[in-house]
Amino acid sequence: MQAKRLLARVLLAAAALVILSRCGSGMLGDSKVPDTEENRAIYKLMLEYKDALQRRDADRILTLVSRDYLENGSTTDSDTDDYGYQELADEVLPRLLNNVKAIQFEFRPQGINVVGERAQVQFEYTTHFLYSEGGRENWHTKSDLNQWELVRTPDGWRIVSGL
Repeated sequence: MQAKRLLARVLLAAAALVILSRCGSGMLGDSKVPDTEENRAIYKLMLEYKDALQRRDADRILTLVSRDYLENGSTTDSDTDDYGYQELADEVLPRLLNNVKAIQFEFRPQGINVVGERAQVQFEYTTHFLYSEGGRENWHTKSDLNQWELVRTPDGWRIVSGL
């Protein structure tokens, strides 16, 4: 009888250790990115962006973006698709949020590299959105890898490119 109780306690303790070791993995969310103070601050920025995007809140998105924002559309041989903060505020976000009626956005950081006042964050994402085009509404899903370039400001990390 004593042996059975002892075995039950040992098994219960082992199960608790397994559960606790997974909870305190030292990683951000369910990623493999170490949970450090700097990484946590960048992860918080990503969560704020996710919330603002899903709420379709352009003003809040803009608070997360640096005034030095520059997007090159992933093209380096032409600047015809480049835009900065002002175009993001005046044209890109209003057009996007006018046509997109609902957004679900999930992401998982793949890597964060901080060097001084700059950082890069690589992440995989899936977005599911309802958009209106030509009077018709359609759902679309997109999954991909992305990279943000960030800059540290007195107000915290801000996105410099990559939206």
